[in-house]
Amino acid sequence: MRLSETVCATKVTELFPFRNHRLLVSLLILFALIAGIWLTADTLSAPVPRPIGEPPASLDARPAQFLSRSGSVIHGWLCPGHVGRGAVPLLHGVRGDRRDMVSRAEFLHRAGYTVLLIDLQSHGESRGRRITFGYLESRDVAAALEFLTREAPGERIGVIGQSLGAAAFVLAKPRPNVSALVLEWMYPTIDQAVQDRLRLHLGWLGPILAPLLELSLEPFLGITPDDLRPIDSMSSVHAPVFILAGTNDEHTTWKETQAIFDAQSHLSNCGWCLGPRTSTCTRSPRRNTNTRSSTILLPTSRRARAHRAFRLHVHGPLQRLSGVHLRYFE
Repeated sequence: MRLSETVCATKVTELFPFRNHRLLVSLLILFALIAGIWLTADTLSAPVPRPIGEPPASLDARPAQFLSRSGSVIHGWLCPGHVGRGAVPLLHGVRGDRRDMVSRAEFLHRAGYTVLLIDLQSHGESRGRRITFGYLESRDVAAALEFLTREAPGERIGVIGQSLGAAAFVLAKPRPNVSALVLEWMYPTIDQAVQDRLRLHLGWLGPILAPLLELSLEPFLGITPDDLRPIDSMSSVHAPVFILAGTNDEHTTWKETQAIFDAQSHLSNCGWCLGPRTSTCTRSPRRNTNTRSSTILLPTSRRARAHRAFRLHVHGPLQRLSGVHLRYFE
């Protein structure tokens, strides 16, 4: 009897270390996975404050600041234009700042537009606790439009938003009326945005881990994925819209951009912009404003991506869709 107990005890002793080892490895992997997701969420939503410096002399700009319902004091530059030419706020992308939009501002300013460049909350000189991927930033956009309306009374306003800036405008509630809207590389939902970016870095594992990363939205930002679905708000956009995207853009796929386009198909004045990558978009003139837009693929030089490409894809939409003429266009 004692011999049998001794044999059993020996077998159990031999087996348990192996089982404990497997359990320990599993726990370590789980801990590393949770820690990695937590660190990723912390890094992606961390503020990116930075000194901006003086505006370029070419803009003839003056400092601007105003309070936003996001809780941040928004800092920017206001470039006064000619009366009757229109006004354009420029909204930068995620982890950027107003300087990213300087090339756009320069040619709009030369055309006589009043231009407002801002740092969204948690970017540049506009302080904030976290980047919220459009949720709080939408309040900054609403405040910017109210500020621009006061500074340029009676002017028609055309908004140009890139990535985060585009999503922030579409998510804004209430959203002031504008005469024209240009959306550059806007994500349709945060679910798809997270999946696309994780897929780029982790391959097939990315979409599997995406839901875990989205779970961090509430503890970090106090919001849910349902709060970050710009595509659902497109039906309430009643201004003429021009959507820009790259056919090879892996951050926001062409299929996702088509879904955004379809979501605002209630508008007769809407346009496409096709290009091999986001940095080489081209213009797409509408031949008939009563039908869906026809497209022309005209790849531009990579060296001219920031200036010439933007002139191409803004000339048509602002002139044809809102009547705001860009007389400077060559």
